[in-house]
Amino acid sequence: MHSEDTPLLGDSPENRRSSRSRLGQFGFSPATLLIPVALTTRLAGQLPATTSVDIIRRAICRLWYASQSGPTTLPGGSIPPELCRVPQVERYFTIAVTALSVLDGITALVGCGAFSYLAARYGRKPALLTEIAAGVLGTSLFIGSQSTPDWLAGWLLLIGLVFMSFSQPLVFMYLLNMYVVDVSTTEDRTASLSTTTGWATLGSCISFALGGFVTTKTGNPLFVYYLSTACFVAMLPYVSFFLPESFPKTKRDELRRLELEQCDDGSPTTSHGSFPLLVVFQPLKLLIPSRKPDGTRNWRLFWCALHILVGMTAFTYATTAWLIVVTTKYDLTPAQTGLFLTIVTISSVITLTVIAPPLIRFLRPFYKRQIALRSPPEDHPRDDADALGSETSDRLDVHVAVASWVIMATFLVFAAASTTDLGLIISAICIGAGIVHSPTVRSLVAGSVEPLKQGRKAVVLAMVASIGGCLSPVVMGSILTATISTMPLLTFYVHLVVIVVASSILFLVKDSDRYQKPHEE
Repeated sequence: MHSEDTPLLGDSPENRRSSRSRLGQFGFSPATLLIPVALTTRLAGQLPATTSVDIIRRAICRLWYASQSGPTTLPGGSIPPELCRVPQVERYFTIAVTALSVLDGITALVGCGAFSYLAARYGRKPALLTEIAAGVLGTSLFIGSQSTPDWLAGWLLLIGLVFMSFSQPLVFMYLLNMYVVDVSTTEDRTASLSTTTGWATLGSCISFALGGFVTTKTGNPLFVYYLSTACFVAMLPYVSFFLPESFPKTKRDELRRLELEQCDDGSPTTSHGSFPLLVVFQPLKLLIPSRKPDGTRNWRLFWCALHILVGMTAFTYATTAWLIVVTTKYDLTPAQTGLFLTIVTISSVITLTVIAPPLIRFLRPFYKRQIALRSPPEDHPRDDADALGSETSDRLDVHVAVASWVIMATFLVFAAASTTDLGLIISAICIGAGIVHSPTVRSLVAGSVEPLKQGRKAVVLAMVASIGGCLSPVVMGSILTATISTMPLLTFYVHLVVIVVASSILFLVKDSDRYQKPHEE
């Protein structure tokens, strides 16, 4: 049995010897070796983001004018922004972006379930390599669609968009977080997740700045897709040869044996006899509250999942809604929107990597758990993770998550309403500072189960987030579509209210629902 404090990598003597040899060869911990993967995959995935929004808007604008029977004739080359500032174009543009957002949500839901199964059966590295390969295929097909006959271009573009959706940040972050949880102890988990998220956010920062700049300077929208493909390709040999496996075969076999035992007991777990499509959705069964040793139900995962569902229903579409509003109402260019998003991500990187870890360590003494810790046996050292529990109350993660959510949502309203550069800069800095909710909620979920099953619990959170991602463009996108010409800020006020409701759910999380290792005789 493993304590929640015990990292999976290097648990057994055999795995410890293997881990030490790897660390001796490369000189870095597994979490450190993961940093280039987090940064580069996020950079590759979001390089075309701001360029894609502008491409879609201009394509919708040209298609709408082309469908009109009037005498209006568009000039060749770039379309003047004022010609696209009509309600009909704005409406169709919003619908198109909403449809793509729904596609992202669906593929994230299926992708997280599929990669969870792959990671549990074959390891974290094969899952990461498959995800990276999907990114290479997606960008390559998108590039190919621009130089093929019309009858083939449409199919290549559609298939490329699907593969690009599978390699989106939500799915990548699920795999990266799973790896971090495998190699982290309880006390270090939130800080480690925050650091990894920070480096991934730095990739977003570079991508937003570089993507808009490159497209504006070169005038070739495909150039960012070439860069994206190159970044993905570079990660294939790195992950293959430099990144150690965090979930070795012994742990995979132990997890499979445990699942079979629980299946025989009637516990909700992955069924080995299910159809492949059903296996993808099997992790959602873990939302059923499990029983604790005292016979009561453990509702922690359910409350965290409900929080994420409600929060992501509002949050997923927020950036897209902001891009639509400032593009249609203020005529901001890709370079300008990229600059705003760059400031947001710089603030996020600084908060996650520089401010959050020491802040959490500083606050720990104020959140000591009000329970007696089990004393370690005399023949065990004091730092034995199997004998000591965590001293920090989960209320720390709850309070940090709630505060960061509310700050982010509040200043998103200011960002949508601001018409000055100073207002946008201040809003961007505060929005970035609110990113801390992401690693803290993931840490709460990881703390609800023994280390061997933390990957399974993490995929539930990712799948629920993807469901919220599917609902977000439908719910929030519908509000924006109906009000963009009359009350464009209404969407952001609704977003703020929903985020406050979602944050309140976290107060239902209890310290008593944290995983505790059973006493052994």
